[in-house]
Amino acid sequence: MTNNSVVTLSNVTVTEDEFTGTGTLAALECDEDTTLAPSESLTCTVSYDILPGDADLETVTNEASATAVAPSGDIAADSDTDSWTPAKVAAKS
Repeated sequence: MTNNSVVTLSNVTVTEDEFTGTGTLAALECDEDTTLAPSESLTCTVSYDILPGDADLETVTNEASATAVAPSGDIAADSDTDSWTPAKVAAKS
């Protein structure tokens, strides 16, 4: 999440929303900073081992969302989705 506003955002929270793989994602890991100054970013990662059942899927999709609080009390929200083709990833391994 990148703070594209002109104010500092606090209480930044990132959550996993949807995952279409056949297995379970590892725990979401984010930078510890939950306050973002203007233009500052928060990076989160999650790992997943491709399972044999994933090869039958056309794509695997992972969606996460982030929320934060502006000084006015307004809630800022954003989401991001990443998709990949398991058969192509498995072939590169």
